[in-house]
Amino acid sequence: MPVTPMFVYEYIRDCKQRRREILNELPPKLRRELIILNVQIRNLRKAEKEKREAREAVAKSLNRNRRKPLVEHRVKLIDFLRGHGPTALKDIIAKTGIPRGSMREVLKDDAFTQPSRGVFDIVAGMKKPGPSATSQ
Repeated sequence: MPVTPMFVYEYIRDCKQRRREILNELPPKLRRELIILNVQIRNLRKAEKEKREAREAVAKSLNRNRRKPLVEHRVKLIDFLRGHGPTALKDIIAKTGIPRGSMREVLKDDAFTQPSRGVFDIVAGMKKPGPSATSQ
């Protein structure tokens, strides 16, 4: 027999009725203790729900700041170096806003050269930046 919403509703109603009957048959001391426990459980569930919602809100806000693909950083770096010429790494990071770890990965690309310590430039003859831009 398939479970229909009406059947589920009736089953839940019957279970709640049976729970009331059981509570009424308990001695007063146990009944009070059970009611207190139910209130504590309800409060704990509410607190857990609030914590979960707070964690989800933080996760959602962090998701807005998710990582950009390295190709976007690469294009940004090529444009920057075309406009500024050879530049010190600390200045590139400060002016482009590319994170240090991403910068390290992007600079491994053959499109960039290091003419002196801490200074980076693009390889001469670079094509227009893009996902498939390569050295000539």
